[in-house]
Amino acid sequence: MFMLLGGCYAALQVVGVMLLFPVKSHTDMRKEEAQALITEPPLSTGEEEGAPALRGSHPVSSMSPREMVKTRHFTTLWCMFLLNAVCVLFISTLYKTYGESEVVNDDRFLSTLGSAAAVCNAVGRIIWGLFADKVSFKAAIVTLTSAMTCLMASLYITHVFAESAGKPLLFVWICLIFMTFSGNFSLFPTAIAKTFGPQYVSINYGVLFTSSAVAGPIGALLSTFLLQKLHSYGIFILSAGLSFISFVLSLTFNARRVNGKLV
Repeated sequence: MFMLLGGCYAALQVVGVMLLFPVKSHTDMRKEEAQALITEPPLSTGEEEGAPALRGSHPVSSMSPREMVKTRHFTTLWCMFLLNAVCVLFISTLYKTYGESEVVNDDRFLSTLGSAAAVCNAVGRIIWGLFADKVSFKAAIVTLTSAMTCLMASLYITHVFAESAGKPLLFVWICLIFMTFSGNFSLFPTAIAKTFGPQYVSINYGVLFTSSAVAGPIGALLSTFLLQKLHSYGIFILSAGLSFISFVLSLTFNARRVNGKLV
């Protein structure tokens, strides 16, 4: 089995390498950016905190990581990402254990569920990205955190109805949860780019992602020590509580672009 998996992973890596192609040179990209700025001149200098000056869709000012970490907007984003990441770690590592012990002892079904959840994870990122483009980051993250709160708080219903409808309920709930939390990985890069500008977006997002490094050991320790004391139901309620705190933080996030619209 491990040899088969290794062969599959190697084949996927080969396909990925074959899809690599050269990108535009730095000079060409600079020329295109300069032309865009000439076409649509800036409205302001972009000195407002967390709101680089914009004209249409062309950013003209960016914050460096050192400037970014001093803003309230970054602190809010970092805390939200941390809380969401801990919740993600809880459900992604414990759903199969919970399913086997309290809902349905069917390893084949749970493996199929894991595959379906992975697909939902991938599709969800696209959906959340489109949703954020249509409305705003704030509207999208408020929707995401509220949905995650409700789903985690109600997940234990799959145990209550385990005998009559355990399989379909667990399948639906886990797929919805994976489709929901997948939005974190498409919404937060957008928030970083729109709030602090595109020039340092890669390193700025890397700084934001340090919250995930903190969430890793926290999630592992909590799931190890609290599972025996709180059991599955307690872990789900704890996760819902973390999502709710993130929901409250998302309501306070009010970064705006210079045209007055929310990020």
